[in-house]
Order: sequence, then C-alpha cells, then structure tokens
Amino acid sequence: MIDLATEARKDWVRLTVEDSGPGVPQNVRSRIFDPFFTTKSPDEGSGLGLSICQRVVAEVGGRIWLEDSSALGGAKFVVELPAAPVQDDVIG
Repeated sequence: MIDLATEARKDWVRLTVEDSGPGVPQNVRSRIFDPFFTTKSPDEGSGLGLSICQRVVAEVGGRIWLEDSSALGGAKFVVELPAAPVQDDVIG
C-alpha cells in the first residue's frame, strides 16, 4: 500500500509518501541519498533514484528526508518545496 498526502502553507508545500513495504534498515539510513548506493542486486537498480530526487528538490530550494516511522510500517519520505508566488493577474 502507498499513501500520498499533501499539505500547503503560505511559504511551502509538503508531499508525504508512505508505504507498507519493508522500510529502510537503520544501518543504511545515512547513505540512502548517496549516488550509486543501493540495497538491490545489480540488475534491479543503479542507486541513483533518491540521489537524483534529492538534487532536483534542492535545486528548486526544497528538501527531502526520511522520517523515522511510518503509520503503514514501511518507509516514509517527506518532500518540502517552496510555494510558487501567487499571481494577481491571471489571464483566463
């Protein structure tokens, strides 16, 4: 199961993604955003997914992190991005 949630404030938008999978073992948590780090076999992944996500999020002024616990029992990631400025003169 995957649960997606959003929350918006004046200055930021938050996306939370939780799953019911096996979670992230404590001994690899500090390395999950490292390029080429993976717990999968060589034919299953390159270890670039979370590294690329972190870089893209950072480039737009946001941040991404792994929470300590998930209500679903698996992993819980949070992405926080700056909110886009509100435009008063919308054409429509």
